[in-house]
Amino acid sequence: MTPSLELIFLHADGKSEIKRLDSYTPETIVQCLDYIIPQLVEMVRREKVSLTQKMEYLRSVSQRIQQVHTLAKTNHSDEILAEKQDSGE
Repeated sequence: MTPSLELIFLHADGKSEIKRLDSYTPETIVQCLDYIIPQLVEMVRREKVSLTQKMEYLRSVSQRIQQVHTLAKTNHSDEILAEKQDSGE
């Protein structure tokens, strides 16, 4: 099904057929929707899982970057303090 509500049928012989959804009987439309909706739900579910995994990864990377930044800041402060102590300040 396309966004413009056309159904694309691929036949075994390699040919395809495109028809608008409203050119079918209500019974045929219901059969098509019974077939399409579970597939759409599964596609959305898989995409949600994928996006959740990506978000968790990015969150983890962000936390690690923050830890490195904090560690670098602490090390830099320690170096400045050591330099001041070595110079007698």
